[in-house]
Amino acid sequence: MDWKKPHHLYYGIILILLSIVLYVTRITRSPYLPVILLSIGVFLSVDDLIYHLTGIGLFSTLFGETYVAILTTFPEDQEASEIIHGLLNRKLIACGNRFPCKSLYWWEGTIEKSDEVYSLLKTPAKHVSKVIKFIKLHHSYEVPQIVVIPIKRGSKDYLGYLTRVTA
Repeated sequence: MDWKKPHHLYYGIILILLSIVLYVTRITRSPYLPVILLSIGVFLSVDDLIYHLTGIGLFSTLFGETYVAILTTFPEDQEASEIIHGLLNRKLIACGNRFPCKSLYWWEGTIEKSDEVYSLLKTPAKHVSKVIKFIKLHHSYEVPQIVVIPIKRGSKDYLGYLTRVTA
């Protein structure tokens, strides 16, 4: 079940109705079961309303797919291209962008300056460990920059695309 879609509204309504039936008929011995079912039903229904208004529901945030952007640098475009292609071919990322940058950083006690290629990779969070492992295995730097940033919000269509193409 894709909890990012509004299907859980129906489950919420069913649970609310079931809790009312259980309470009225006293079928269950537990006085708490109708209250628990009612609470879950209300939560799912309200969450669905929030999802329709904002594009993000609490239930889908807690239990649904989450996404990340991974930032990394390479010494040259050829290496960046090869690693991004490797990640794409394994369906570990949905998209990789590369662009030139000038970097200043500490390395072995001195400030270094170099031209690098900055890469932005987008993927579902479930692939992060494999992406990091792949980059470390194929990267020429001793300590490659790999920074993972959670995507808190985005176009529903684009986030769905990230899931589809990496499945």
